[in-house]
Amino acid sequence: MTDYLIKEIGQEVFCLLMEPGVFSLEDFKKAFADVAHKHDIWHHKEKEQYNYFFRQAMKEVKRLIKNKGNAKKIRAPVLNPSRLQYNRNLDF
Repeated sequence: MTDYLIKEIGQEVFCLLMEPGVFSLEDFKKAFADVAHKHDIWHHKEKEQYNYFFRQAMKEVKRLIKNKGNAKKIRAPVLNPSRLQYNRNLDF
């Protein structure tokens, strides 16, 4: 279950970050927070769990970035566009 969740979170964060093509650590943190909250992972409830998923999602995103063809294979996440104001280029 955990491996599947890590992969799913990583793919959703990857989709959010690859739309503009260039992103910072702050962009990653914001995208991860949106996706993690969707999966009921909260920093203020379980800090260790949140940090674990953060690290694992970053590894997954780095893996996906290395393989350029992944951007076309991964479905876009289902998130509320109003929560993604930091990235004005996202079209849902």
